[in-house]
Amino acid sequence: VEGCCWWGRGVIQTTGVCNFGKLNYYLGARAKKEGRSTPYSDIDFCKDPEAICSTKKYPELKWIAGMLYWMADVQKYVSGGWNYMEELRKFVDGGYKDRGFIDAVSGIVNRGCHNPPCGTGAVDGQGERYDNFMKTLTAFGLLGDSAEVEDRGSKKMACGATYATSSCDNPCESNLDCKGGTFCYNDVDCSKKEKV
Repeated sequence: VEGCCWWGRGVIQTTGVCNFGKLNYYLGARAKKEGRSTPYSDIDFCKDPEAICSTKKYPELKWIAGMLYWMADVQKYVSGGWNYMEELRKFVDGGYKDRGFIDAVSGIVNRGCHNPPCGTGAVDGQGERYDNFMKTLTAFGLLGDSAEVEDRGSKKMACGATYATSSCDNPCESNLDCKGGTFCYNDVDCSKKEKV
């Protein structure tokens, strides 16, 4: 089941051997094998990772898998002086307006760190993640009638080996659009970058 079968699935894109293993340990066939009660005892997520999205018997699995990841990896995240639960409290107490919190959580979910680019690169679609987060807060009535989605104006997504070397001449929507050794960086200020 190596390779393509570990690609992301579900609402937060459960990805990799470790995350499918956790899902199986807590909720799948391994839980049953070790004597723990589980509603998904008939699914071995390590042998059938596609079950997260393909089973008609358990359509909620895509949400359950996302919630498990959120609880195990995001809510418990503490690294380099950044603590998710402390930062969440600040974000809520500050009226849900700290862009840094939204970007940090996007980094944790997409790249495994709160301050990307990490070893795996920049956050894919960071600007869109921010916009969607603000729309969600508005839908829940947490920002009043309409969210003030940040106007990124001349800020674009562009490829580069680092953020500083990213070029507005190399636009991108994801890392897949960039040549080897470069990543797609969000919010590159194209008004200040001079063409070389």
